[in-house]
Amino acid sequence: MPQSALLLGSGFVTTPTVQVLSNAGVHVTVACRTLASAQKLAGSFTNTKAVSLDVNDASALEDAIAKHDVTISLIPYTYHVAVVKAAIKAKKHVVTTSYISPAMQALDEKAKAAGITVMNEIGLDPGIDHLYALDIIDRVHKEGGSVRAFRSFCCGLPAPENSDNPLGYKFSWSSRGVLLALKNEAKYLENGKDVHVRGEDLMGTAKPYYTGFLGFNFVAYGNRDSTGYRERYNIPEAQTVMRGTLRYAGFPEFIKVLVDIGFLSEEEQNFLKEPIAWKEATKKILGASSSSENDLVWAISSKTTFDNTNEKNRLVAGLKWLGIFSESKITPKGNPLDTLCATLEEKMAYEEGERDFVFLQHNFEIQNKDGSRDTITSTLCEYGTPVGSGGYSAMAKLVGIPCGVGKSSSVATIFCAVKQVLDGTILDKGILAPMSPSINKPLMRELKEKYGGASYAATGPDILDPTPPYKTSCNGPNYIDFLSNGFNQSVIKTKNYAVPGSSVSSDFANQIDGYMKNFTVGLFPGLSARNSLYHAEFGINDITSEGSHYATLEPAIFVKYTNLLETLYQSGARNYLIIDVPPIDRSPDKLSKDSITSWNAALTTMLTNLSNHYTDATFFRMGMHGLFDEVLDDVSVSNYTAGYKNITGDCKAYTSIYGPNNGMLPSEDYESPDCPYPVNEYFWLQGPHPTYQMHDLVASEIAAGLESL
Repeated sequence: MPQSALLLGSGFVTTPTVQVLSNAGVHVTVACRTLASAQKLAGSFTNTKAVSLDVNDASALEDAIAKHDVTISLIPYTYHVAVVKAAIKAKKHVVTTSYISPAMQALDEKAKAAGITVMNEIGLDPGIDHLYALDIIDRVHKEGGSVRAFRSFCCGLPAPENSDNPLGYKFSWSSRGVLLALKNEAKYLENGKDVHVRGEDLMGTAKPYYTGFLGFNFVAYGNRDSTGYRERYNIPEAQTVMRGTLRYAGFPEFIKVLVDIGFLSEEEQNFLKEPIAWKEATKKILGASSSSENDLVWAISSKTTFDNTNEKNRLVAGLKWLGIFSESKITPKGNPLDTLCATLEEKMAYEEGERDFVFLQHNFEIQNKDGSRDTITSTLCEYGTPVGSGGYSAMAKLVGIPCGVGKSSSVATIFCAVKQVLDGTILDKGILAPMSPSINKPLMRELKEKYGGASYAATGPDILDPTPPYKTSCNGPNYIDFLSNGFNQSVIKTKNYAVPGSSVSSDFANQIDGYMKNFTVGLFPGLSARNSLYHAEFGINDITSEGSHYATLEPAIFVKYTNLLETLYQSGARNYLIIDVPPIDRSPDKLSKDSITSWNAALTTMLTNLSNHYTDATFFRMGMHGLFDEVLDDVSVSNYTAGYKNITGDCKAYTSIYGPNNGMLPSEDYESPDCPYPVNEYFWLQGPHPTYQMHDLVASEIAAGLESL
């Protein structure tokens, strides 16, 4: 019987969530109030159907939930309690991306009694932020340290090149929720003291925020109540705990003016029920003497304050850009807030070719066991695909996958959570959030392995003599380990920046940035750019993360790949090792053969062009695709692989152990009673990841190829 999911909602993450669940073989029912909306969101994905459902109809809601294994609730949080009550009655699981409200928490005992998992806060913020904050906190505590201060800031904004309006903001969904959130009060802990900021004062507390990346011009302010996170994150020792929001500089001042002049008021006004000129509406909202621009500006100046004349001119110019001094007709909505929102959504929507981006950063001030102090910074930066290209926005990707795991992305987070609830990886019952290792570690692992790094190459930052158990994707040394410790004839060791799940689009630039910072401050004695080998392994995650949109996005990916390799060249790099994508269409995941073929052809073109242009550099391509095909056709072609008994599938007992236990099996030849063969007699350990013997062969072939140059 196939697994099934009921997806409630019509938000921007719905379609990508449907896609990843459908691709995983889950049968999805998309339910919206209108059938047409559900059909549009369901698209043409396999194993998917659309239905009309009014969640206010308790009987219909209960009936729909009872027919599915899990319900994914992406509707407004105010409906979640009704959804969970129906799920408790039907004894079915639920996944949401929203914060746990007091009313939701009150259902904990009933959910436990029903034996169901209700997983909340599993998107981006909240969601991915919890996973990585708690991971670092846990590591600090295990090493005997303490967290003295924790700060976390997040934003979803237009990419810098598209932040071309007075707010530096654009809307891909309703602007109402965004503006109302700006009126929320904020509470946080600062140097041991509780700080409480009233909603009307929030924008006035925004301060410049320095990320360590000079290209971003952010300001930060508090977001809701952070004081409870000292307990939720198990950091009672922390003297500062603050979670907040980032915006481009200039945003708070503009919003403060709108608040001061009454444009965020929800009070009903009869004059806003007719399509009058904006300047007449502004006159009435302000109580101005006339609708002339001079009188309107005078009235605004009497209700708010400006730091200086330049700021006043900038903000008034922004109001004029909005059109509130013009003859243009309002879209009447009955109150100032909703009338303003109608104009904002018209003037500040994403246009063709524009893209969004998400930035999330944790900052930890820690005290080590020996009393020394350090600062740890964890950063996520994800760009969406351009509007009209067929891909997804950064926000859609980052919210939908965490809820569905089962990148680091939210579609990835939703997906991973749904799959792990369905598969029984998440066993906890009741009202849950990702706040414990038993929940978080499997989610993080699947996000990294399936949606996020170069898991073939990831080993850790410094390659010394690896000993079991191995923290790799192959249950043993991977080809980087073998190259570094078996074939490396240099006294200089390998420095590895690869991380599981990375792609050209999302991670390569960060890895190069990390290298450049270390290289320029002389952290690698005896190493120079010209006497070093630079290795890049990308492609698998670029193909899997983009899915059916890969063909459209491939040219842009290779432009970026080329530019980043040229960045290394400019730093002095002259020797490159690049590998192609193996035939993972022959793996248990059976990924697209056409996409693999296209990637490898584009890779050949890129390396040919680079070789022709940079004649003093060597670009060595390792044909991993051909080598894999040879072994999969006949394992006896090499002594390294002659012991393989299964070349087409993997065994769940090994993959399930591999997931929850940090990628560690007890030994390289571990044998489970639930599998026909020991783990080292399987070619594929998990999905597209081969076991260590194939990595040993890859290292041998790379070494032979390099020696021949």
